[in-house]
Amino acid sequence: MAEIDPKLYQQFVSAREVAKDAKLYQDQLAAEIKAEAGGDTELTVNGKKVGGYDWIDKFPAQRFIKDHPELAEQFMVIRAEHVLDEALLRRTLPDLYRNYQTRQLSIEG
Repeated sequence: MAEIDPKLYQQFVSAREVAKDAKLYQDQLAAEIKAEAGGDTELTVNGKKVGGYDWIDKFPAQRFIKDHPELAEQFMVIRAEHVLDEALLRRTLPDLYRNYQTRQLSIEG
């Protein structure tokens, strides 16, 4: 157990609330920008590009399968994977498993 400075803790809690409020405001503004831009790919301010839509490496496979079942069937594969059985490792060698576990600091408030 570690006793921490109450002032430092309160500053942390306050900063988290400010960040949360700022994120909500940022999301609201982004929604307004998205609505204003419509389907346009590029966003500009005074003629200068400031953003736009980019293709990301996410593909809604389940939606594609639902929308195009016959076509999707042509691209289906059976894939065998060689993966570490973490549950078995945890049960068999708990101390070694614990040495590799990730710890994350959580602060309530």
